[in-house]
Amino acid sequence: MRYTKVLTKSRACENIKLSNSTLTVIKVSPMNPHHLQYADLRLLRVFMTVCRCGGLAAAQDELNISTSTISVHVSNLEKRLGMRLCHRGRGGFVLTEEGRTVLDASERLLSHVDDFAVQLLDIHGDKGGELTVGVIDNSLTNPGFSVDDVIRRYRAQYTGVTLSIHVQPPDQLANAIAEGELDVALGFFPRKVANLSYERLASTRMELYCGPGHPLFDADQNAITLEEVALHDHAQRGYVPVSGMPKPHQSFRYVARAFNIEGLAHLVLSGAYLAFLPVHYAENLLGTDSVRSILPNTLGYESRYDIAWRRSDISYPVLAGFIQTVRESVAKKGA
Repeated sequence: MRYTKVLTKSRACENIKLSNSTLTVIKVSPMNPHHLQYADLRLLRVFMTVCRCGGLAAAQDELNISTSTISVHVSNLEKRLGMRLCHRGRGGFVLTEEGRTVLDASERLLSHVDDFAVQLLDIHGDKGGELTVGVIDNSLTNPGFSVDDVIRRYRAQYTGVTLSIHVQPPDQLANAIAEGELDVALGFFPRKVANLSYERLASTRMELYCGPGHPLFDADQNAITLEEVALHDHAQRGYVPVSGMPKPHQSFRYVARAFNIEGLAHLVLSGAYLAFLPVHYAENLLGTDSVRSILPNTLGYESRYDIAWRRSDISYPVLAGFIQTVRESVAKKGA
C-alpha cells in the first residue's frame, strides 16, 4: 500500500481518506487570525448558512451540497478554530456559547468583506453595463421585502447600469438564470438548480382562502374541521408538486391549478375552489371582504423568499453590487 502524507506543524485531529490503495493523511492546521485564507471565509459562510437554516439538513438546498459534506466543512472549521461550535445529531442543531460568539463575529467580518468588494468597484468606477433581474409576481405588497427599495438604492449607486425587470412565475425564474436569460432573480424557488447560488431574504405567510359563494365563506370559522376542508375542491400552484407541499395539504383534492398567484386568486374568487395565497396579497389587493382564511393556525405556513444568481458570475461588478444592495435593503427592513 502506498502512503501519501500532507503534513503540517499542527497537532490538530487528522482526516483520513482511503481510495485506490492510497492513504491520504491530512491535518487541518489551526486558524491564525492574522493570516485568514479564502478557504476560511468559505467555511465561515457555510457555518453561517447552517445557523441561519437551523441545521445541516435544512442547509442542503441553499448550499447545494450534501449533509455529509456540510458536516465535514463544519468539522474543519472547528478544527481551524480549535473549539466546538455546535452540537449536531439526534438532539438537533444547537450552538455552543463559542459558536454564538463566532457566528456574531463572522457576520461582522463577512459584511466588511462584501463592503470592501463593492468599494473596490467604486474606486475602479466600474458601474456601467446591463443587469437583467427576474422578480416573482405578487411582490408589490410583500411586507418582508421591498423590490422597490432595492431598485431605488441600486439606481442611486449604479446610475450607468441599464436595468431590465422581468416578472415571471417561480418555476421559470431559476431556469432563466441557468440559461442566461436572467442575471439574478428574487422570489420563491420550488426546486434548486445546480450551479446557482441561493441566499435567503425573507419569508411570506401563506394561508388557505375561499371566495364569496363557497360553502365555507359564511360558515362558522370555529366549527370548520380539517376533514371538512379536505372534502372540497382545491386549486394548487402548478409549479409545486403535491409531494413538495406540507403534509397536511397533500391529502386535499386538487382539481385545478394556476402558475401564478393572480391565476389562483381568480379561482378562489370564483367561489368554486380553495387555494393558498400570500396573506399580504389577499389582504391588500383582494380585501378581507372578498376572501376568507380557513384554519390559518392549522394550515398556514411560511414560504421562503430568496435571491439567486449563477455562481460563475459573482465577480461581475454590476451583479455583485446588486446582491450587496439587496442585502442592505433586507438588513434595513429587519432592523
